[in-house]
Amino acid sequence: RKASRVVDDEEEESCSLDDAARLVAHAARVLVVSGSGISAAAGLSTYVNGGVYERARKKYKLKSGIELFNYGFYASRPRDCQAFLARLAEAVAAAEPTRTHAALAALEASGALLRHVTMNVDGLHLAAGGSLWHGRDAAGRSGRTVELHGSVRELVDVASGDVFAADAAVLERLKRGQDAVRASDPPRDPLFATAPAPPPDGDGD
Repeated sequence: RKASRVVDDEEEESCSLDDAARLVAHAARVLVVSGSGISAAAGLSTYVNGGVYERARKKYKLKSGIELFNYGFYASRPRDCQAFLARLAEAVAAAEPTRTHAALAALEASGALLRHVTMNVDGLHLAAGGSLWHGRDAAGRSGRTVELHGSVRELVDVASGDVFAADAAVLERLKRGQDAVRASDPPRDPLFATAPAPPPDGDGD
């Protein structure tokens, strides 16, 4: 796009992308909010328009592509919802980060990126070298990207909260309407383990 919108003193003003770039270059701290548009150049559909979304909408006889992401779709048709997300994960796995993802990673490396909040579920920011926010580690550090809707590259154990990689075998099961994990499967190492709750103040009695 040739122009961007910035807010200054509670009044909207229009500026060129060159001007916006200069604002970012001279900023000590930057907050970025992103959506599906930053992944369009990677060949991914933009949220609900065309591609995998439109095919899924027709397949599941939904009025709007947005319904694919509504809780009502999952609640009423969990297997169909999981199969759709598995197919989406396969499309995402073939995509490469765009120049925008690379720019965000560079902004993080410079120390200026305070936080990147994204609605995307493709994980391309991580593939570009960005970090994920999962709270703070023992050294008090935290990642920069917050995935508001999670990632189709991952599975969450609803009992423990641990996060695991969604590998090809898991995706194939979900596409077939089967459980993602079986009791007979070997143990999986989590990508992120949920930290135990801190002990209460005092002596613990």
